[in-house]
Amino acid sequence: MSLKITKDQNEVALKGNLTANTIFQIRRYCTALLDQNTSLHLDLSGLDQLDVSAAIMLRDLQIEAYKLDKSFTVTNGQNEKIVGAFRMLDHQVLQIAA
Repeated sequence: MSLKITKDQNEVALKGNLTANTIFQIRRYCTALLDQNTSLHLDLSGLDQLDVSAAIMLRDLQIEAYKLDKSFTVTNGQNEKIVGAFRMLDHQVLQIAA
């Protein structure tokens, strides 16, 4: 499945697969949104797959946003399919929904 992006104000929802094949497009998209806004929320609840390269990219985006004094939050909406890739990082990126 390809990746679908839905934007509503400062929230972006992703559906499909976020992998090494799609991370560069998402990085550019999120960077552009952060350039224009002080906060961005990324909802990953609709993802079927997320690999380690995507988790690393999201970690790097979060660190960059923090350095620019901007908010970048990532949630999974109880989607357990994607949690494994984040567990491999030494930096907490994902805010796991209860």
